[in-house]
Amino acid sequence: AKDNMMPTMFKSVHPESVSPRAAVIFEVCVAIGISFLGDLENLLNYATYAIWMQRTLVQLALLYMRFKDFSFPKDAYKNPIIIPILFLVICIALMVIPIRRNYQVGIYTLGCVIVGFIIYFVFIASKRLPKILYKIDGKF
Repeated sequence: AKDNMMPTMFKSVHPESVSPRAAVIFEVCVAIGISFLGDLENLLNYATYAIWMQRTLVQLALLYMRFKDFSFPKDAYKNPIIIPILFLVICIALMVIPIRRNYQVGIYTLGCVIVGFIIYFVFIASKRLPKILYKIDGKF
């Protein structure tokens, strides 16, 4: 919300505990709503697959940064190259194994990620939000 990617009401925090209560309540409501959409086991499979997809992409980005000589702080933590490569292999394996058992998990999750990217690049990154969203956001 602080980066204008969510309505401004979600960036408010409680003055004493500094907890983002509006955002937490919204996330709880979304989670409860999603839990009624289908089988809970499938929803957990989709979420787990999305998490491993994210970790795989992060590992690829870290390996890319390591080999392309990005500037890092002098006190940055360094580990042997085998550790990130081994973790990348594990991440890929944990993405391939569920697809072999139930290919729909990978297809649906990848579809949701692609839709999320499209929504982000069309509405958020381009700063071309529909005027109605600015009006709604201004009321909070």
